[in-house]
Formats: sequence, C-alpha cells, structure tokens
Amino acid sequence: MRSAVGIGSALALAALVGCSLRGTGNEQPVVVDYHVGTTERSGYSFATGLGGGDFFFGNVDSQRKIISQPFDVRKCNAEMSACALGIVNLTTSVAIRSVSPDGVIVEVAAAYQVGSQGSRDGGSWQQNKHLKLPEIINDGGTVTRLSKIPYGEARKVELPYGVIFSLCVSPPGTSSMDVRPCASELQASNSSGLQAL
Repeated sequence: MRSAVGIGSALALAALVGCSLRGTGNEQPVVVDYHVGTTERSGYSFATGLGGGDFFFGNVDSQRKIISQPFDVRKCNAEMSACALGIVNLTTSVAIRSVSPDGVIVEVAAAYQVGSQGSRDGGSWQQNKHLKLPEIINDGGTVTRLSKIPYGEARKVELPYGVIFSLCVSPPGTSSMDVRPCASELQASNSSGLQAL
C-alpha cells in the first residue's frame, strides 16, 4: 500500500513539473532567417551580393542543412595583375543548441570546396558550372562557430574568398507571416556592419 501511494505521489509531482515547463522558451520554436552570398565580383559586375536565403522554424536540437548555389571567386596577387579563379561549393548546417528568454545558442558548420566545377541539385533541376582556365583555385576546408545570438540581431560567419553566411533569430511566438526586420540585414553586400558569430 505504501509503495502504491509513493508511486502515485511521484506521478503527480512529475505531471505538475511537466505542466510548469510548458510554454517556456525551450518548448516553443524560434524562426531562424539566413542568407548565403558573396562580396566577390570575380570579374562580373552583377555578382556582388549574389546569393540567396530562406528561414526555418526550430526548437532545441533542430538542424537545417543548406546547400548553396555555386559561387564564382578569385584569388589575386598583391598588385592585382594576376588572378586565379574558382567555383565554391558550400554546404552549411545550422543547429539550435539552446533557447532562452534573451536569445539562442546556435552552431554553424560550413564545409567548402573550391575548384573548376560547381553543381547544385534541386531535385527537379540541377545547376552546373565549369571553368576552363589555366589558373584554377583548388582549396577546401571547414569553418565552425558556436555562439549566442540575441533575438533580432544579425550575425555573420565570414568564409574564405568573400563568401558570407549571415543569420538572425526571432523569438518564440514569431511566425513566418510576421515582419522580421533583421532578415533585411542579411545581404552579403551590406554585411560589413554585422558582428561576427
């Protein structure tokens, strides 16, 4: 009899604690807006700020994998008299590690590969690029950042060759139909004022 009462009390306490946690920041999704672009012209005047963005809803431990369009980039000598060109293929993941009343901790991991070819598979379509030049950049690497972002403040991760990944987070209760002012700050061409993640 005593054990039955003890089990009943434990269940009631667990239910009470569970109810008290509902509606906290950790239980509600936030909106993450992001943009991937480049500040590198690579000989094309229209290319500055080239890129694209989107958003996703997420709770703690939500993650989004982003496969970006290929970006034309270049690497020049100090006199700018000789340049090598390349195409950046970039895959980025964004993970929400914690949600609190004043912001979120996010982890951004970007893997880039630079060479003569670029491609992006969109399911029903595919984007392919190929450079035929004597001087081609061959490079690759990863960049990882883990940091807290206050709600509504844009942050950026600078990658090699002028590629910029920027993001901002809107608080719980925000929907995709709401105006999110920080999303307009995420263009690569005006990222100079953004703090680093």
